[in-house]
Amino acid sequence: MSPQLAAHALIVTPALARQQGSLTGVFTQAAALLEASRPAASVPVAPGTGAGEGGEALPAGAVPAVPGAASTAAALPVPEGVRQVLQQLLGLRLAGGAAGDGAPSALDLKAAVERSGLGTVSPRSGSASSSSGGAASASGASGAAGQTVKGLLGQLKLLLSDMGLEAGLPRPLTQPALPALAAAPKGQAEQPLQQLLAHLMGTGDGDAETQAAARTALGRAALAGLARETDSALARIRLTQMATRGLLSEEGNAPQTHHASHRPPMDLVVDLPLALGNQTAVLQMQVGRDRNPDGSEEGEEGAWRLRFAVDTVETGPVEASVSLRGQGTFISLWLDRAETYQSLSEDRALLEAALADAGLDLQELRLLRGLPVASQRRAGAQVDTRG
Repeated sequence: MSPQLAAHALIVTPALARQQGSLTGVFTQAAALLEASRPAASVPVAPGTGAGEGGEALPAGAVPAVPGAASTAAALPVPEGVRQVLQQLLGLRLAGGAAGDGAPSALDLKAAVERSGLGTVSPRSGSASSSSGGAASASGASGAAGQTVKGLLGQLKLLLSDMGLEAGLPRPLTQPALPALAAAPKGQAEQPLQQLLAHLMGTGDGDAETQAAARTALGRAALAGLARETDSALARIRLTQMATRGLLSEEGNAPQTHHASHRPPMDLVVDLPLALGNQTAVLQMQVGRDRNPDGSEEGEEGAWRLRFAVDTVETGPVEASVSLRGQGTFISLWLDRAETYQSLSEDRALLEAALADAGLDLQELRLLRGLPVASQRRAGAQVDTRG
């Protein structure tokens, strides 16, 4: 990388590291605001199904109704321009496959990476190109071709800034670990949509005028929170781009245990928003390929490696490592919650059959109770200033 690029990274990284936050924050805020500002005449949606009560498909960007939401409550005042961006943003989450079987396909996953807005990055050369258009149609997701999570967050930031709403103070105690290519990925816990929505739907007692004033104040405060989450998400995406381009040093990490300490860094790290009913989880994913000692790629039989982590209300923290060596597939799953481990162990045969149906030659499937030993990082972000 160029000295100028390294110097720029050295300057901007500390501020980004203080501001960054999980993408779950902005997506949870978006879903809650859309629900709280839903007009009373909106068509009700069957909870958790993504379809209307009669089973009809939802229009692009529509948000399933949240169980327990007060349908008779007056709508929270949210500008229409903001609502449109929030609807488009939620439409870019990774969901079920186009076939409707609830399992994302390889094309869905590829399109989700393109829609993240990270661009196509070559970490060895430090070059990047913009995402290709048409990703949404490739995966069956809603939204116009060429839209990305980063681009829509940028639009949202401008809209909120024009309203006089700027990002608030960073929250260091709630920040996820910085993105990295060598350290194992970490799941980012879902944020409670129900609790946030209950707050937004409550306007207290009083006459109509008092309640209207309360809704206006509550809406302004909610949009201010959205501005903070938007800025944190943009900082997170920018740090992720820097990590993939080799601008965040891995030297601040203590050596990992077992075979993890010998793994070369991955090539790409990305946070993918994942739609789970009314909730949004974040799937952190790393992709890489084994290389020769001189840094060149191995032959066609060189192993491709995939690591990911997710933390949902239903499963708890889950981490995975997938290796494709030749025609064989080797998978390790770490499950932190005892009931999740037990459930998956009981369904192991079904999981193996599903992998076979997907065309994978499964050579090994390991289900491990607990999580890998986490790498310990020094406080703050490290910047690789080597050219």
